Amino acid sequence: MELDSAAVGTGLAVQTASGTINASTGYAFNLSAVNISGGEGSSYEEDDNAQFTTNTSSGLQGIVDINDEGNLTPDQPLIGVYGSSSTTSGAYSVSTGIGTSTSTATAFVNFNAYPASANQFLVLETDSTQVGTGLVFAQSTPTSGGVSQAAARRIATVVRPQPAVAHTLGATIKKHNN
Repeated sequence: MELDSAAVGTGLAVQTASGTINASTGYAFNLSAVNISGGEGSSYEEDDNAQFTTNTSSGLQGIVDINDEGNLTPDQPLIGVYGSSSTTSGAYSVSTGIGTSTSTATAFVNFNAYPASANQFLVLETDSTQVGTGLVFAQSTPTSGGVSQAAARRIATVVRPQPAVAHTLGATIKKHNN
């Protein structure tokens, strides 16, 4: 919980676990972020959802749907690389781009993936102009036409209340507490 008077924050604490990004495995990815490149007062939200497969011991490719300040760009080709797990934190370093080749792709998002379980990773974006968090889930193959458990989980998102909404919400809470 954030304690200073300038911001409100929330978070999630989980015990670290062993988790490995495996080759030839499908993953689901979600990122909710705020772009801060324009300075104070000009930030905007970006939400990304992707599905990718690791194709080698250090590469990935798939598709991503991007919602950048309400501008929707679905089905973008996603390509990237990931580094081996850090010996100190257990995190994987991941760099992605939009395109079909790492040599010609446009930079997309860089993040660290921290294992929260054998099949789930918490994501912390490492780009200098955007702050974001999310999740990566290993996808399992459905049996008998069912939906895989990882695909059926609800993805956590970050909610930023607008000043008018936060003020109204605060008044409502005070009213109910009195």
